[in-house]
Amino acid sequence: MRANRKFHGILLDVLGNLPGLDIVSLEESGVADHFILRVASAGTDEFSCELAILWARDGWPSEVRAAIAGIPDPWPPHLIVLARSLSPGALDLLRKRGANWVDEAGNVRLRIPPGLIVLKVAGAEDCKRKSGFSWSSSGIAVAEFVLSRRVSRIDLKDIADKTGWSIPQMSNVLRAFDEKE
Repeated sequence: MRANRKFHGILLDVLGNLPGLDIVSLEESGVADHFILRVASAGTDEFSCELAILWARDGWPSEVRAAIAGIPDPWPPHLIVLARSLSPGALDLLRKRGANWVDEAGNVRLRIPPGLIVLKVAGAEDCKRKSGFSWSSSGIAVAEFVLSRRVSRIDLKDIADKTGWSIPQMSNVLRAFDEKE
């Protein structure tokens, strides 16, 4: 049920700005990855449907392939792939399948009959706000090198030579350090 709350939270974060949206978790039924989505219309009728979630973890193409393996064509309209952040390659895979998706970065493609269509590609600002800093192997190598040598001047070529990482990678790591402050 913990996964259910996580998925519910992601859906609310990303879709919460739709007027009249109500996502009701089906936790009480014991079905972990199913939700009912209700969107109230301007009239008295209300669109309501049940959604099923496929979790694709971090959203890399290999994780998406594994999550969607065995899903028949055409794509079931009430099935949504959910991930932390879908990579461009993963998004291409999902587009080719005609799949629905939502990720924490704000990328959304929902086409749910009879009348819900939500398409949104997260802008650079959305992605920057949602992404966090994490320690990569190259980041650890750079930090250890700089701290152990007490360098006063950072030379990318020297760091790259000593750590075994490329100059562009060292530049990316140092830029990430600067942005972290």
